[in-house]
Amino acid sequence: FPVTIGSSYTVVYSVYGCSAAPATSNVTVAPSPTVSFTVDVTEGCAPLTVKLTNTSAETVNSTWTFGNGAVVTSSGPVLSYTFQQDGCFDVALSAAGTNGCVTTLNQDDLVCVFPQPVASFTLSNDYITQEMPMVNVNNTSINATNYYWDFGNGVQLANIEEPGTVSYPGYLS
Repeated sequence: FPVTIGSSYTVVYSVYGCSAAPATSNVTVAPSPTVSFTVDVTEGCAPLTVKLTNTSAETVNSTWTFGNGAVVTSSGPVLSYTFQQDGCFDVALSAAGTNGCVTTLNQDDLVCVFPQPVASFTLSNDYITQEMPMVNVNNTSINATNYYWDFGNGVQLANIEEPGTVSYPGYLS
């Protein structure tokens, strides 16, 4: 049955089929704390350090649980934590009120960590000549989403995934 804070309840019980006289007592039901927190960064590349701030009122103990298996007990309002692996992670804060009641707030997939990009490319040939002043550039980068190419010939490209053929006319003596 639902319990109401500050209410009086009558308890009737029986032991081995024998009923006892009803007992009345005031039951004090303490409120659970309201748990809240903020995080400064919710996504970025690994390793990603986030600053978590416990904004819960009137709590004495708090435990942070991260979706990667890590659990951290904190006595202060601010905690920095570094996610080393890529993926999206739940973050939960369990906080005890001054009366001992505990409440947990869980935020699903709150922090998403992306793998570090690896810049890499291959060339169709290792050298250029006057007869063949072009080279084909093949992007072999991993986990990259934005690109900036500088070919050293005055040509620069931004946000082009596959640059293709690059020409070097007049660069040979």
